[in-house]
Amino acid sequence: MNNLTKQQEYLLQRIPKIYDIRAHNHTVVESAEVVKARKLIEAHETYLNKKVKALEVRATKAINEAREAVYFKSPQDALKIIKALEAEFGIAK
Repeated sequence: MNNLTKQQEYLLQRIPKIYDIRAHNHTVVESAEVVKARKLIEAHETYLNKKVKALEVRATKAINEAREAVYFKSPQDALKIIKALEAEFGIAK
């Protein structure tokens, strides 16, 4: 039934289990270039996130102004704001 030699059985028992490998603390030491690149990327992402947030705030304000113009001002004022929005954000109508 068991055709394995004692050596094969011993070696099979020595193979680590996946949970043993996961539990082992793997520390990867990054080079200075990698750390510098990571910080540069994080700074760039922070910059882009701020730009996107500012754009969203500006767009929201303009959209609200356009809605207010539709309800409380003339259609010409509303159309003017809408055209400015379309031009600024590249929306072709």
